[in-house]
Amino acid sequence: MNHSNRLLKLTCFLLMTMIAATLHSQPRQPHDMPSRSVRMELAVFPGNDPAYSELDVLLWFSNSQLQFQKNDSNFVSRYQINLEIDDANGVAVLTRDTTFLAVELSYSETISMALARQHYFRFQIRPGEYEINARLFDLNSGGTSQTVRKLSIPKFDRNKLQISDFYIVTMDSLNTTSKRTVIYPMQVTLSEPHFVYFILQRPQTHSKIQLELQAIQPNDIQTTLYSGTIQPNNEISPLFIQLRREQIARGTITLKLTARSDVQTVTKSKRVRFVEDNDNWQTGTINMQLTPSMIEQLQLVAQGNEWNNIKNARSAIQDSLFKEFWKLRDPTPLSDKNELFQEYYKRVNTANLQFSDDSNGWSTDQGKVYIIYGPPDAVEYSTPSQFGFAEYEIWYYDELKKKFVFLDEQGTGDLRLVSGNLYSY
Repeated sequence: MNHSNRLLKLTCFLLMTMIAATLHSQPRQPHDMPSRSVRMELAVFPGNDPAYSELDVLLWFSNSQLQFQKNDSNFVSRYQINLEIDDANGVAVLTRDTTFLAVELSYSETISMALARQHYFRFQIRPGEYEINARLFDLNSGGTSQTVRKLSIPKFDRNKLQISDFYIVTMDSLNTTSKRTVIYPMQVTLSEPHFVYFILQRPQTHSKIQLELQAIQPNDIQTTLYSGTIQPNNEISPLFIQLRREQIARGTITLKLTARSDVQTVTKSKRVRFVEDNDNWQTGTINMQLTPSMIEQLQLVAQGNEWNNIKNARSAIQDSLFKEFWKLRDPTPLSDKNELFQEYYKRVNTANLQFSDDSNGWSTDQGKVYIIYGPPDAVEYSTPSQFGFAEYEIWYYDELKKKFVFLDEQGTGDLRLVSGNLYSY
Protein backbone atom coordinates (compact mmCIF):
# COMPACT_ATOMS: atom_id res chain seq x y z
CA MET A 1 0.00 0.00 0.00
CA ASN A 2 1.52 3.33 -1.00
CA HIS A 3 1.86 6.30 1.33
CA SER A 4 -1.08 8.39 0.06
CA ASN A 5 -3.47 5.43 0.04
CA ARG A 6 -2.56 4.54 3.60
CA LEU A 7 -3.12 8.13 4.72
CA LEU A 8 -6.54 8.13 3.07
CA LYS A 9 -7.44 4.79 4.65
CA LEU A 10 -6.28 5.90 8.08
CA THR A 11 -8.23 9.16 7.80
CA CYS A 12 -11.41 7.36 6.76
CA PHE A 13 -10.97 4.80 9.53
CA LEU A 14 -10.51 7.35 12.29
CA LEU A 15 -13.46 9.37 11.04
CA MET A 16 -15.57 6.22 11.10
CA THR A 17 -14.61 5.47 14.70
CA MET A 18 -15.19 9.11 15.65
CA ILE A 19 -18.90 8.74 15.03
CA ALA A 20 -19.25 5.06 15.95
CA ALA A 21 -20.48 5.78 19.45
CA THR A 22 -23.32 7.93 18.18
CA LEU A 23 -24.64 5.10 16.00
CA HIS A 24 -25.58 2.93 18.98
CA SER A 25 -29.16 3.05 20.12
CA GLN A 26 -29.25 0.26 22.73
CA PRO A 27 -27.49 0.02 26.10
CA ARG A 28 -24.91 -2.66 26.81
CA GLN A 29 -26.25 -6.14 27.42
CA PRO A 30 -25.89 -7.72 30.87
CA HIS A 31 -22.86 -9.83 29.84
CA ASP A 32 -20.90 -6.73 28.79
CA MET A 33 -18.63 -5.96 31.72
CA PRO A 34 -17.21 -2.46 32.36
CA SER A 35 -13.59 -1.45 32.87
CA ARG A 36 -12.29 -1.70 36.43
CA SER A 37 -10.00 1.28 37.00
CA VAL A 38 -10.79 3.59 39.92
CA ARG A 39 -8.49 6.50 40.72
CA MET A 40 -7.92 7.53 44.32
CA GLU A 41 -6.50 10.79 45.65
CA LEU A 42 -5.69 11.20 49.36
CA ALA A 43 -5.03 14.41 51.28
CA VAL A 44 -4.39 14.96 55.00
CA PHE A 45 -5.14 18.12 56.98
CA PRO A 46 -4.98 19.11 60.66
CA GLY A 47 -8.11 18.17 62.59
CA ASN A 48 -10.03 20.38 64.97
CA ASP A 49 -9.06 17.98 67.75
CA PRO A 50 -5.22 17.87 68.11
CA ALA A 51 -5.45 14.09 68.63
CA TYR A 52 -6.93 13.60 65.14
CA SER A 53 -6.07 14.43 61.57
CA GLU A 54 -8.55 14.98 58.75
CA LEU A 55 -8.35 12.58 55.81
CA ASP A 56 -9.97 13.44 52.49
CA VAL A 57 -10.55 10.60 50.03
CA LEU A 58 -11.39 11.53 46.44
CA LEU A 59 -12.42 8.88 43.90
CA TRP A 60 -12.76 9.11 40.10
CA PHE A 61 -13.94 6.57 37.56
CA SER A 62 -15.55 6.52 34.15
CA ASN A 63 -19.07 5.71 32.98
CA SER A 64 -17.59 2.79 31.04
CA GLN A 65 -17.21 0.97 34.36
CA LEU A 66 -20.96 1.00 34.92
CA GLN A 67 -23.83 -0.75 33.19
CA PHE A 68 -26.59 1.66 32.22
CA GLN A 69 -30.19 0.65 31.57
CA LYS A 70 -32.56 2.54 29.29
CA ASN A 71 -35.27 4.31 31.28
CA ASP A 72 -37.68 6.31 29.11
CA SER A 73 -35.45 8.93 27.47
CA ASN A 74 -32.51 8.49 29.88
CA PHE A 75 -29.85 5.91 30.68
CA VAL A 76 -29.62 5.06 34.37
CA SER A 77 -27.04 3.24 36.50
CA ARG A 78 -27.07 2.41 40.22
CA TYR A 79 -23.81 1.80 42.02
CA GLN A 80 -22.42 1.62 45.54
CA ILE A 81 -19.10 2.80 46.95
CA ASN A 82 -17.67 1.07 50.00
CA LEU A 83 -14.75 2.67 51.80
CA GLU A 84 -12.87 0.78 54.50
CA ILE A 85 -9.84 2.05 56.39
CA ASP A 86 -7.77 -0.64 58.11
CA ASP A 87 -5.07 -0.01 60.71
CA ALA A 88 -1.61 -1.60 60.74
CA ASN A 89 -3.11 -4.78 62.25
CA GLY A 90 -5.68 -5.15 59.49
CA VAL A 91 -8.57 -4.08 61.71
CA ALA A 92 -11.24 -1.90 60.10
CA VAL A 93 -11.37 1.36 62.04
CA LEU A 94 -13.60 3.36 59.69
CA THR A 95 -16.14 2.33 57.05
CA ARG A 96 -18.65 4.06 54.83
CA ASP A 97 -21.19 2.69 52.33
CA THR A 98 -23.04 4.99 49.97
CA THR A 99 -25.37 4.27 47.04
CA PHE A 100 -25.49 6.59 44.03
CA LEU A 101 -27.63 7.04 40.92
CA ALA A 102 -26.06 8.07 37.58
CA VAL A 103 -28.24 9.46 34.78
CA GLU A 104 -27.07 10.19 31.22
CA LEU A 105 -29.03 11.50 28.26
CA SER A 106 -27.17 9.67 25.48
CA TYR A 107 -25.67 6.23 24.94
CA SER A 108 -22.32 7.73 23.93
CA GLU A 109 -21.97 9.21 27.43
CA THR A 110 -22.58 5.83 29.07
CA ILE A 111 -19.53 4.32 27.36
CA SER A 112 -17.27 7.32 27.85
CA MET A 113 -13.88 6.49 29.36
CA ALA A 114 -13.32 10.01 30.67
CA LEU A 115 -13.11 10.10 34.48
CA ALA A 116 -16.46 11.83 34.90
CA ARG A 117 -17.68 10.26 38.16
CA GLN A 118 -16.15 12.06 41.14
CA HIS A 119 -16.86 11.39 44.82
CA TYR A 120 -15.46 12.97 47.95
CA PHE A 121 -15.32 11.55 51.49
CA ARG A 122 -13.91 12.98 54.71
CA PHE A 123 -12.81 11.17 57.88
CA GLN A 124 -11.45 12.18 61.27
CA ILE A 125 -8.63 9.74 62.04
CA ARG A 126 -5.76 9.29 64.49
CA PRO A 127 -2.18 9.44 63.20
CA GLY A 128 -0.74 6.08 62.17
CA GLU A 129 -0.25 3.61 59.32
CA TYR A 130 -3.36 2.69 57.34
CA GLU A 131 -4.62 0.90 54.26
CA ILE A 132 -7.51 2.53 52.40
CA ASN A 133 -9.74 0.18 50.41
CA ALA A 134 -12.22 1.68 47.94
CA ARG A 135 -14.68 -0.73 46.31
CA LEU A 136 -17.10 0.11 43.52
CA PHE A 137 -20.14 -2.16 43.09
CA ASP A 138 -22.19 -1.86 39.91
CA LEU A 139 -25.68 -2.78 41.14
CA ASN A 140 -26.99 -3.31 37.59
CA SER A 141 -24.40 -5.85 36.44
CA GLY A 142 -22.87 -7.10 39.68
CA GLY A 143 -19.42 -5.99 38.49
CA THR A 144 -16.90 -4.79 41.05
CA SER A 145 -13.76 -2.64 41.08
CA GLN A 146 -11.26 -2.08 43.86
CA THR A 147 -8.43 0.30 44.61
CA VAL A 148 -6.10 -0.04 47.59
CA ARG A 149 -3.66 2.56 48.89
CA LYS A 150 -1.37 2.60 51.92
CA LEU A 151 -1.02 5.89 53.76
CA SER A 152 0.87 7.22 56.73
CA ILE A 153 -1.26 9.77 58.61
CA PRO A 154 1.06 12.33 60.23
CA LYS A 155 0.56 13.90 63.62
CA PHE A 156 0.11 17.66 63.35
CA ASP A 157 2.20 18.79 66.30
CA ARG A 158 1.06 22.20 67.47
CA ASN A 159 4.63 22.94 68.56
CA LYS A 160 6.05 22.55 65.04
CA LEU A 161 5.72 24.39 61.76
CA GLN A 162 3.75 22.17 59.37
CA ILE A 163 1.83 22.47 56.10
CA SER A 164 -0.92 20.14 54.98
CA ASP A 165 -1.38 18.49 51.61
CA PHE A 166 -2.81 20.94 49.12
CA TYR A 167 -5.64 21.14 46.60
CA ILE A 168 -6.21 23.19 43.49
CA VAL A 169 -9.52 25.00 44.00
CA THR A 170 -11.79 27.24 41.95
CA MET A 171 -12.82 30.82 42.58
CA ASP A 172 -16.19 29.55 43.83
CA SER A 173 -14.44 27.70 46.65
CA LEU A 174 -13.16 30.96 48.09
CA ASN A 175 -16.73 32.03 48.83
CA THR A 176 -17.50 28.95 50.91
CA THR A 177 -16.43 27.81 54.36
CA SER A 178 -15.71 24.29 53.09
CA LYS A 179 -12.90 23.03 50.85
CA ARG A 180 -15.14 20.34 49.38
CA THR A 181 -15.21 22.00 45.95
CA VAL A 182 -11.93 20.82 44.46
CA ILE A 183 -10.52 20.49 40.99
CA TYR A 184 -9.69 17.15 39.52
CA PRO A 185 -6.11 16.91 40.82
CA MET A 186 -4.46 15.46 37.70
CA GLN A 187 -5.75 18.16 35.34
CA VAL A 188 -6.36 21.87 35.81
CA THR A 189 -7.73 24.26 33.19
CA LEU A 190 -5.51 27.32 32.86
CA SER A 191 -8.14 29.69 31.51
CA GLU A 192 -10.10 29.64 34.79
CA PRO A 193 -8.98 31.34 38.04
CA HIS A 194 -7.43 28.73 40.34
CA PHE A 195 -5.76 28.79 43.73
CA VAL A 196 -3.57 26.46 45.75
CA TYR A 197 -5.40 25.73 48.99
CA PHE A 198 -3.59 24.41 52.07
CA ILE A 199 -3.52 24.73 55.86
CA LEU A 200 -0.54 26.22 57.64
CA GLN A 201 0.09 25.23 61.25
CA ARG A 202 2.60 27.27 63.23
CA PRO A 203 3.66 27.44 66.88
CA GLN A 204 3.09 30.69 68.75
CA THR A 205 6.82 31.41 68.68
CA HIS A 206 6.85 31.50 64.85
CA SER A 207 5.14 34.80 64.04
CA LYS A 208 6.54 35.40 60.54
CA ILE A 209 6.42 32.72 57.87
CA GLN A 210 7.96 32.94 54.42
CA LEU A 211 5.98 31.10 51.75
CA GLU A 212 7.22 30.06 48.32
CA LEU A 213 5.41 28.23 45.54
CA GLN A 214 7.46 26.87 42.65
CA ALA A 215 6.58 25.15 39.39
CA ILE A 216 9.12 22.50 38.34
CA GLN A 217 9.06 21.38 34.70
CA PRO A 218 10.03 17.83 33.62
CA ASN A 219 13.38 19.27 32.43
CA ASP A 220 13.96 20.60 36.01
CA ILE A 221 13.44 24.24 35.02
CA GLN A 222 11.98 26.00 38.07
CA THR A 223 9.69 29.01 38.09
CA THR A 224 8.71 30.86 41.25
CA LEU A 225 4.95 31.42 41.21
CA TYR A 226 4.77 33.14 44.60
CA SER A 227 7.18 34.34 47.27
CA GLY A 228 6.22 36.41 50.28
CA THR A 229 6.15 36.74 54.06
CA ILE A 230 2.96 36.42 56.07
CA GLN A 231 2.03 36.89 59.72
CA PRO A 232 -0.95 34.57 60.38
CA ASN A 233 -3.31 35.61 63.16
CA ASN A 234 -4.07 32.03 64.13
CA GLU A 235 -1.93 28.99 64.84
CA ILE A 236 -3.93 27.05 62.23
CA SER A 237 -4.67 29.10 59.10
CA PRO A 238 -6.34 28.11 55.79
CA LEU A 239 -4.41 29.86 53.00
CA PHE A 240 -4.78 30.40 49.25
CA ILE A 241 -2.15 31.24 46.64
CA GLN A 242 -3.36 32.30 43.22
CA LEU A 243 -2.07 30.50 40.14
CA ARG A 244 -1.53 33.16 37.50
CA ARG A 245 -2.10 32.08 33.91
CA GLU A 246 0.97 33.86 32.53
CA GLN A 247 3.29 32.01 34.94
CA ILE A 248 2.33 28.43 34.00
CA ALA A 249 2.83 26.52 30.77
CA ARG A 250 0.72 23.68 29.46
CA GLY A 251 1.79 20.18 30.46
CA THR A 252 2.53 18.17 33.59
CA ILE A 253 4.53 20.00 36.25
CA THR A 254 5.38 19.57 39.92
CA LEU A 255 4.11 22.24 42.29
CA LYS A 256 6.42 22.63 45.30
CA LEU A 257 5.17 24.55 48.33
CA THR A 258 7.68 25.66 50.96
CA ALA A 259 7.12 27.33 54.35
CA ARG A 260 10.06 28.76 56.33
CA SER A 261 10.42 30.25 59.78
CA ASP A 262 13.61 31.34 61.51
CA VAL A 263 14.25 27.80 62.76
CA GLN A 264 12.36 25.41 60.47
CA THR A 265 11.62 24.67 56.79
CA VAL A 266 8.88 22.33 55.52
CA THR A 267 7.79 21.42 51.97
CA LYS A 268 4.99 19.65 50.11
CA SER A 269 4.89 18.67 46.42
CA LYS A 270 2.17 17.65 43.98
CA ARG A 271 2.17 16.69 40.27
CA VAL A 272 -0.51 18.53 38.28
CA ARG A 273 -1.37 18.56 34.59
CA PHE A 274 -2.33 21.97 33.18
CA VAL A 275 -4.41 22.30 30.01
CA GLU A 276 -6.15 25.11 28.16
CA ASP A 277 -9.94 25.15 28.28
CA ASN A 278 -9.87 26.18 24.62
CA ASP A 279 -7.03 23.83 23.68
CA ASN A 280 -7.12 23.76 19.91
CA TRP A 281 -7.69 20.00 19.81
CA GLN A 282 -11.14 20.95 21.14
CA THR A 283 -11.82 23.67 18.56
CA GLY A 284 -10.25 21.72 15.69
CA THR A 285 -7.89 24.51 14.63
CA ILE A 286 -4.11 24.08 14.53
CA ASN A 287 -2.98 27.51 15.68
CA MET A 288 -1.46 26.42 18.97
CA GLN A 289 1.78 26.33 20.92
CA LEU A 290 3.62 23.18 19.88
CA THR A 291 4.99 21.09 22.75
CA PRO A 292 7.49 18.17 22.75
CA SER A 293 4.78 15.80 23.97
CA MET A 294 2.56 16.64 20.97
CA ILE A 295 5.40 15.67 18.65
CA GLU A 296 5.99 12.42 20.54
CA GLN A 297 2.30 11.59 20.25
CA LEU A 298 2.45 11.72 16.45
CA GLN A 299 4.14 8.30 16.48
CA LEU A 300 0.80 6.49 16.37
CA VAL A 301 -0.25 8.00 13.03
CA ALA A 302 2.98 9.17 11.38
CA GLN A 303 4.16 7.26 8.31
CA GLY A 304 7.67 6.57 7.04
CA ASN A 305 10.12 9.26 8.13
CA GLU A 306 7.46 11.85 8.98
CA TRP A 307 7.89 11.61 12.73
CA ASN A 308 11.69 11.67 12.67
CA ASN A 309 11.67 14.62 10.25
CA ILE A 310 9.44 16.66 12.57
CA LYS A 311 11.18 15.55 15.77
CA ASN A 312 14.68 16.34 14.48
CA ALA A 313 13.78 19.58 12.70
CA ARG A 314 15.01 22.93 13.91
CA SER A 315 12.51 24.61 16.23
CA ALA A 316 12.03 27.40 13.68
CA ILE A 317 10.39 25.00 11.20
CA GLN A 318 8.90 22.36 13.53
CA ASP A 319 5.64 24.27 13.82
CA SER A 320 5.12 24.50 10.06
CA LEU A 321 5.97 20.80 9.61
CA PHE A 322 3.47 19.90 12.33
CA LYS A 323 0.70 21.94 10.67
CA GLU A 324 1.50 20.43 7.28
CA PHE A 325 1.31 16.94 8.82
CA TRP A 326 -2.28 17.52 9.94
CA LYS A 327 -3.20 19.47 6.80
CA LEU A 328 -2.51 16.32 4.76
CA ARG A 329 -4.99 14.48 6.98
CA ASP A 330 -7.72 17.11 7.04
CA PRO A 331 -10.97 15.38 5.96
CA THR A 332 -12.62 18.76 5.26
CA PRO A 333 -9.83 20.97 3.88
CA LEU A 334 -12.22 23.73 2.76
CA SER A 335 -13.34 24.41 6.35
CA ASP A 336 -11.44 26.03 9.23
CA LYS A 337 -11.88 22.94 11.38
CA ASN A 338 -9.75 19.80 11.15
CA GLU A 339 -11.98 17.11 12.65
CA LEU A 340 -9.28 14.46 12.63
CA PHE A 341 -6.82 16.66 14.52
CA GLN A 342 -9.55 17.50 17.04
CA GLU A 343 -10.55 13.90 17.65
CA TYR A 344 -6.99 12.61 17.82
CA TYR A 345 -5.83 14.93 20.60
CA LYS A 346 -9.12 14.57 22.43
CA ARG A 347 -8.43 10.84 22.61
CA VAL A 348 -4.81 11.45 23.60
CA ASN A 349 -6.04 13.61 26.47
CA THR A 350 -8.50 10.93 27.63
CA ALA A 351 -5.85 8.20 27.37
CA ASN A 352 -3.43 10.22 29.49
CA LEU A 353 -6.01 10.54 32.25
CA GLN A 354 -7.44 7.02 32.08
CA PHE A 355 -4.46 4.74 31.56
CA SER A 356 -1.65 6.31 33.56
CA ASP A 357 -1.03 8.19 36.80
CA ASP A 358 1.12 10.66 34.88
CA SER A 359 0.72 12.16 31.39
CA ASN A 360 1.97 9.11 29.44
CA GLY A 361 -1.25 7.13 29.17
CA TRP A 362 -1.16 7.64 25.39
CA SER A 363 1.95 5.41 25.14
CA THR A 364 0.46 2.42 27.01
CA ASP A 365 -1.02 -0.47 25.03
CA GLN A 366 -4.53 0.39 26.18
CA GLY A 367 -3.95 4.06 25.39
CA LYS A 368 -2.79 3.26 21.85
CA VAL A 369 -5.84 1.09 21.14
CA TYR A 370 -8.16 3.73 22.58
CA ILE A 371 -6.59 6.50 20.45
CA ILE A 372 -6.76 4.51 17.22
CA TYR A 373 -10.13 2.81 17.69
CA GLY A 374 -11.96 4.95 20.25
CA PRO A 375 -13.93 3.60 23.24
CA PRO A 376 -14.80 -0.11 23.01
CA ASP A 377 -18.42 -1.25 22.70
CA ALA A 378 -17.92 -3.59 25.64
CA VAL A 379 -15.15 -4.55 28.05
CA GLU A 380 -14.80 -7.95 29.72
CA TYR A 381 -12.45 -8.24 32.65
CA SER A 382 -11.25 -11.01 34.93
CA THR A 383 -10.65 -11.60 38.56
CA PRO A 384 -7.34 -13.34 39.38
CA SER A 385 -9.02 -16.69 39.98
CA GLN A 386 -10.51 -16.73 36.49
CA PHE A 387 -7.18 -16.64 34.68
CA GLY A 388 -4.56 -18.20 36.90
CA PHE A 389 -2.85 -15.40 38.77
CA ALA A 390 -3.07 -12.88 35.94
CA GLU A 391 -5.76 -10.32 35.31
CA TYR A 392 -6.96 -9.45 31.85
CA GLU A 393 -9.29 -7.17 29.93
CA ILE A 394 -10.90 -7.86 26.57
CA TRP A 395 -12.12 -4.90 24.53
CA TYR A 396 -14.82 -5.59 21.94
CA TYR A 397 -15.49 -3.41 18.88
CA ASP A 398 -18.70 -4.81 17.40
CA GLU A 399 -18.93 -2.61 14.30
CA LEU A 400 -15.32 -3.33 13.37
CA LYS A 401 -15.50 -7.04 14.32
CA LYS A 402 -12.34 -6.68 16.39
CA LYS A 403 -11.25 -7.50 19.91
CA PHE A 404 -8.11 -6.75 21.90
CA VAL A 405 -6.87 -8.78 24.86
CA PHE A 406 -4.75 -7.07 27.54
CA LEU A 407 -2.98 -9.23 30.13
CA ASP A 408 -1.23 -8.32 33.38
CA GLU A 409 1.48 -10.97 33.08
CA GLN A 410 3.66 -9.66 35.91
CA GLY A 411 0.87 -8.98 38.40
CA THR A 412 1.87 -5.31 38.62
CA GLY A 413 -1.30 -3.78 37.19
CA ASP A 414 0.41 -3.12 33.83
CA LEU A 415 -1.96 -4.50 31.20
CA ARG A 416 -0.12 -5.35 27.96
CA LEU A 417 -1.66 -6.15 24.58
CA VAL A 418 -1.30 -9.91 23.94
CA SER A 419 -3.92 -10.46 21.22
CA GLY A 420 -5.14 -8.11 18.51
CA ASN A 421 -3.33 -6.22 15.78
CA LEU A 422 -3.27 -2.47 16.45
CA TYR A 423 -2.80 -1.48 12.81
CA SER A 424 -4.94 -4.07 11.03
CA TYR A 425 -7.48 -1.54 9.81
